[in-house]
Amino acid sequence: QDDLPVVPLEHFSVGDVVWARSKGCPFWPAQVLDERLAPDAVRKMKKVKTLCVVYLGPPTNEKRGVDYGWIKSGEIQPFSDYLETFRSQNITKSHKASNFVGAIEVALGVLSGELEGQGTDLLLEPGTGLAGASAG
Repeated sequence: QDDLPVVPLEHFSVGDVVWARSKGCPFWPAQVLDERLAPDAVRKMKKVKTLCVVYLGPPTNEKRGVDYGWIKSGEIQPFSDYLETFRSQNITKSHKASNFVGAIEVALGVLSGELEGQGTDLLLEPGTGLAGASAG
């Protein structure tokens, strides 16, 4: 996976379903988020030349809620183009293979329109239980 092409951040738009990875983590299904919609705690962690993403599927820590990340070039790939590549990657115990499979299902549902409101749209809905924030 180190020989992947570096896709410029300009290639991605808000709402795109992507593969993103934070340092020390596998590539994971995510959705590009308008950074203005991220919680203050997440916005304060912004780094130069990065995109804000929300990771799809169950959060790594349920008490914390939704997992966010600031992703730079080389840490993000188009979802559909790399589905088979990343679907078969090794997932460590700390990242839970069942969560990974669930995240792929959510991503496919968002792409197909079957799970409308399960991606970043859900963040706009009050009372969804997605109030927590972490930057991965």
